[in-house]
Amino acid sequence: MKKVAKFIFLFGIVSLMLSCNLNQNKSKVFVGKELIKYSSLLSIKESEDSFMISVKTSENKQLQYSISKNDPIPYQRMVSLSSVFTGFICEINAQNSIIAVDDIDYISNPDLVERNKSGNLPSVSKGGSLNPELLISLHPDLVIHSGYGELSDVMTHNLSTAGIPLFLCNNYLEESPLGRAEWIKAFGILCGKKQESFLLFEKIEKEYLSLKNTKFNHHPKVMAGILFGGIWDVPGSLSYTAQLIKDAGGDYLWQNEGKEGRIPLSLEMVAKKALDADVWIHPGAYKSLLNMKNEEPRYADFKPFRNKKIFNNNKQLNEKGGNAFWETAPVRPQTVLKDLIQIFHSDSISNLVYYQRLE
Repeated sequence: MKKVAKFIFLFGIVSLMLSCNLNQNKSKVFVGKELIKYSSLLSIKESEDSFMISVKTSENKQLQYSISKNDPIPYQRMVSLSSVFTGFICEINAQNSIIAVDDIDYISNPDLVERNKSGNLPSVSKGGSLNPELLISLHPDLVIHSGYGELSDVMTHNLSTAGIPLFLCNNYLEESPLGRAEWIKAFGILCGKKQESFLLFEKIEKEYLSLKNTKFNHHPKVMAGILFGGIWDVPGSLSYTAQLIKDAGGDYLWQNEGKEGRIPLSLEMVAKKALDADVWIHPGAYKSLLNMKNEEPRYADFKPFRNKKIFNNNKQLNEKGGNAFWETAPVRPQTVLKDLIQIFHSDSISNLVYYQRLE
């Protein structure tokens, strides 16, 4: 298949060049219009004949991907190593470009599930272990990965040797809900769906900001998380979850503590601040109050437990236990926000999409 772009990896392990027609000087600064508004890790600049996608890594380095406008569909055979990426691609109706996924058990999209059942969509990471031989044998023209765990340096080198380029999508590190969703623009360019993806993000942005600007009469006290291995990790004040709680009109109990990521606490430390919280969200994988109480009786001391105001984002589980929240919520923050607003400010929860009350 014709290679239409050149990937320039600037972090020392690998340099992949995929186009003989695109003669770009690495040292030359790309001049173009910036197309990104919210993301802190993604930059997309557009010139007359190409796009330059830049991704900031967790090591604060920049990976740059130059995409020519000459080919209407830059990548037609992609391997997605996360259900998150699969969700982005399906959101712009480009799922036919996906030739393999990490693990179909975590995928909810009915079209992809059916393709897997018919033998036309293999899993390359079944059981959490990547099958490099299978991946390479598929001859993809792009592998999308998160930079977290699934690809070793050796595997990266093997893919490079086989002429298979990688695209890093680390949007899970974005703290802004709109910043996380804005990665749809990068997927749109990679899939030849630039116009569709940008129009979709405009809609997402408009709906999210409209909901965020709602005037709320009260602000319920909100707690989050669960005890795991003796540690209760609560989201930091600038985290993705904290931003959503704030935008939904909740009073997050750790809104002035920590920053990005999570704060490790003991159950006693959480109880000191949150025993009288009004709402409790994201209690691990629990599906009922009874399960919670059986595993940790002290959960029953919390006011949200007594008042049955505990909500989990596991309403959409497939038959294998895969949660559609992780697949589609990153590109639908307005739907997540709408759910949380209903949870925080309404007695009716009949229209929740991702969340359910634990009974």
